[in-house]
Amino acid sequence: MISSQPMKRIAVIIGHPIPGSFSHAITDAYVASARAHGAEVRILDLAAIAFESVTHDRRDLKVAGLEDTVRLGPEIHDMAETIDWAEHFVFAYPVWWGTYPAVLKGFFDRVFLAGFVFANKKGTAWNKFLTGRTARVFITMDAPAFFDKIWYRGASAASLKFPILWFVGVKTKGITRFDRVRFSTLERRSAWLLKTAELARKDASAK
Repeated sequence: MISSQPMKRIAVIIGHPIPGSFSHAITDAYVASARAHGAEVRILDLAAIAFESVTHDRRDLKVAGLEDTVRLGPEIHDMAETIDWAEHFVFAYPVWWGTYPAVLKGFFDRVFLAGFVFANKKGTAWNKFLTGRTARVFITMDAPAFFDKIWYRGASAASLKFPILWFVGVKTKGITRFDRVRFSTLERRSAWLLKTAELARKDASAK
């Protein structure tokens, strides 16, 4: 029997600048499972998108809605269109120097723009244009997870969850850390990918 439930729209953002990384393996497992369970998935592989991650023009920091992102170039507009389309976001990235790689920060700087994902109001209030949407985060690291949580104070996850996602109205459903990757066995990595696939199944089925 064919389900009448609309397909879940999921955008997967790969924040590793090097192709073929374990972040890519994680997202491959996620995408395959999500699609197998009825979700529609679009992928933003930042290692494969040739966009300028830095701007020196203040006018590039604010737009008048999605259509105005056209003036920033096709790559920026296409990524913004995917963000506008999605109802659930998945981020996968490695911990580099306690946070995420520059390419992911550049993505937020160039795509999560005032006038598109948020807008300032009078005083200190603001509109959150992505309210009602959700996110899941996958983090890889060579250090033990407790080291990231305690010594780094969970800097990468916190800086993504609160000043970015929360600020624009996105609720983070879960943060999964895969630690000691450099020392992991094939069996352990396979188990991680199975866990990823199961989380994708849940996300694809969520209402």
